[in-house]
Amino acid sequence: MANEKLNEKYVIYQILAQNLEALKQQIQIVEQQLIELRSTMLSMEDLEKLKDDNEILVPIGGGCFSRGKISDNRKVIVNVGAGIFLDNDMATAKKLMDERFKEVEKAGMEIEEQMKNIVGQMNTLATEIQDLAQKAQR
Repeated sequence: MANEKLNEKYVIYQILAQNLEALKQQIQIVEQQLIELRSTMLSMEDLEKLKDDNEILVPIGGGCFSRGKISDNRKVIVNVGAGIFLDNDMATAKKLMDERFKEVEKAGMEIEEQMKNIVGQMNTLATEIQDLAQKAQR
């Protein structure tokens, strides 16, 4: 009976460990999204400082760039989801990026809270597993 309880708690511990690992991967994704959003917001600020006809480098992927000229630095095209892109003025686009940043940041804090809860459960289970293992040895 004690061995069954020990095995049961150990299986629960392993499941929690797997969940914790999945959450760690999610938090890495969130951190990457935050970096990307910060970079986008900084780029938008830099874009506002440029004048029409200023030459810029346009990323085309894989570390390659093309030269381009600014025709209107007061508007940007924003992906609003589901493959829909809207032409927004800079102030509206900045507000959208700020809202996204806050949403992603909030999601990250929720994931971190879940991680803390799982670690707490794992610590409790580890103690219970040790107690049961010691009792089984007696």
